[in-house]
Amino acid sequence: MKAILKTLSPDKNLNYEQAFNSAQNITIRRQLIPELKKSLLPTYRPTVTQLSRWLNSLHKSRRSQLKIKQSGKIGEDQRRTHNNNRIQEVIRILNLTIF
Repeated sequence: MKAILKTLSPDKNLNYEQAFNSAQNITIRRQLIPELKKSLLPTYRPTVTQLSRWLNSLHKSRRSQLKIKQSGKIGEDQRRTHNNNRIQEVIRILNLTIF
């Protein structure tokens, strides 16, 4: 679903600075949910409730990340750093088991 959201126009993105049930986000969701249903229709038939819950979960995650970034506690590339550290850890473990 994240990939589908990336292909939609930027005016249909939820505002992560506001609460999920703010007036602006409700208006955006009214436009967004039918498009998501149409995009997912060939393989999956989600209900409006399911889509709302998915969007709520995504909104919660992105809003918390935005707040952390604004407070200065996390850098823009923090996720990339986390992934690189995990990859390096796996490589170290593999090297230890091989030799």
